[in-house]
Amino acid sequence: MLRILSFTVIQFVFWLLLSGHYEPMFYAYGAGSCLFVSILCYRMGIIDEEGLPLHIFFGMITYFPWLMFEIIKSNFHVARVILDYKMPIDPQIIKVTAEQKTDLGKVIYANSITLTPGTISMNLYKNTITVHALTSFTKDGVEDNVMNQRVCKIQEAV
Repeated sequence: MLRILSFTVIQFVFWLLLSGHYEPMFYAYGAGSCLFVSILCYRMGIIDEEGLPLHIFFGMITYFPWLMFEIIKSNFHVARVILDYKMPIDPQIIKVTAEQKTDLGKVIYANSITLTPGTISMNLYKNTITVHALTSFTKDGVEDNVMNQRVCKIQEAV
């Protein structure tokens, strides 16, 4: 029941932000449509621990700002590489081990690698992620295992 309620509230807040209509009639329409979608999703079995991972919310509060800082730092590095007339790229494909216990944790780790400029997760098979790194700096950033450990801490915050 908590998942359905939180899913409905999240939808409604998102709807409010996107609609820009702040009149009572539109509140009723928005709330009604969000409730209808929530009931439909519940009946389809979409609202579960994986579909709405409320249990990792508090862990994400500390992880998300750290990830944003890493993305910004990597943006500057990739911009510097692109603007250098020598184009000092050194593309490499590496394999890293995902130490997360759940599939959700592994996906968060693989997506975090892809969100960071200069690296792309190419494949996730069991506990191994194949990563394409643009430079040796970005390769070292993946291999230093800091992101892996931080994603593991998200699940420990439960």
